[in-house]
Amino acid sequence: MNGKSMVSLSVAAVLMAVLLPVAALLTGCSEDGNPVIPGIGGKGDLLLAALIENTCFVSTVSNLEQGAATNERAIETVEKPGVFLFGDMVFIAEGMFGDMIYRYDRAGGGELTPAGALTMPPGSAPVKMAFVSATKAYVCLMQAGKLAVINPTTMTLTKEIDLSSYAVEDSNPDPNDMAIRDGKLFVALSQSTSMFSVVPSAHVLVVDVATDTVEKMITDERTGGAGCYLGFTGAMFVDDTGDLYVYGNGMHGYQPGLKDGFLRIRRGETEFDLDYFFSIQDISLPGVPGNRGMPVFGMVYTGGSTGYGFISIPGLLSDPPDWANDRSFQPFKIDLSAKTAEKIALNPTPGFAHGVCRYRDKVVFGLSSVDGDGLYTVDLSTGAVSGKPVVTTVGMPFGVWAF
Repeated sequence: MNGKSMVSLSVAAVLMAVLLPVAALLTGCSEDGNPVIPGIGGKGDLLLAALIENTCFVSTVSNLEQGAATNERAIETVEKPGVFLFGDMVFIAEGMFGDMIYRYDRAGGGELTPAGALTMPPGSAPVKMAFVSATKAYVCLMQAGKLAVINPTTMTLTKEIDLSSYAVEDSNPDPNDMAIRDGKLFVALSQSTSMFSVVPSAHVLVVDVATDTVEKMITDERTGGAGCYLGFTGAMFVDDTGDLYVYGNGMHGYQPGLKDGFLRIRRGETEFDLDYFFSIQDISLPGVPGNRGMPVFGMVYTGGSTGYGFISIPGLLSDPPDWANDRSFQPFKIDLSAKTAEKIALNPTPGFAHGVCRYRDKVVFGLSSVDGDGLYTVDLSTGAVSGKPVVTTVGMPFGVWAF
């Protein structure tokens, strides 16, 4: 392992391990000796990972009327799994701490049955996946500076695409996030240079999906650290109009002079929109200490110009920060057009518990707040907020995903 790999691992373990997409080999066995994640009745509309110390308990949740997730039928995993869904297929990648990607299929009773595994190159760190179809997907191999092209149905490696020529200041551009639009794969490069620094500009590759050919790299100096391998969702997404948003994490507020910020690539374009930039660090956030926040973590796009997610509030952190226990991640409604953020009437949660997804007509937040561990909701039609968890969890709800 090279020095930069060790630096990146230190970032994951020390700075924000809370958010890393790291998966674990699941325990518990089916009749053939392979691990199985059992369901709890019904199809299982949601997937939940509840964190207790260094172990996640993964199980399906039938719906928001279930009331409680007890872990009694859950499978234990190593902490902080990274989860990617495509149809009824569930993929768990070991990310920064392993080389494996496991696939499970959701059955009629909510069970997730093993359907294959794929070993990535040693030390490559498979951190994100993007799906073209049931037979083609891309994997960011962050530590290797490559993209893997795989068949997710057969769980076989098709090819690797070397991105080292696009690195700035070293030999690895750190591919960490992706989005597909109009036959193009947009790949965010974090371009990290040390434990607490990145190249002070945002870099995104444009790849032709049909040929797997890199067409160009685009750059914007208004933010840095494009993408967010330290978060689950929201760093790259396409809105209703076809515009692609790319989030620059600004090294999460730890690099002096570097802002976070949303960039935009207009529909039909492959260059950044010079007329658009939105930084959380530029706006006032009423209702939180100091009226200030650091970058966004885990945001789900819900339509129009709106997303829901978490903003890290420095005024809620202890000194030094305790990411496992400091309740410093505040739920917000974010308007990308108006460039505003509205505090939601939910109490903040530690960084180790900040799941969010859209489920039907609601946004579901996984929180470990003073009101209890569990899943809370915001009604997208009325704005009504559940003051207490609608589904309680045993352990902090590290992540929640909707099928």
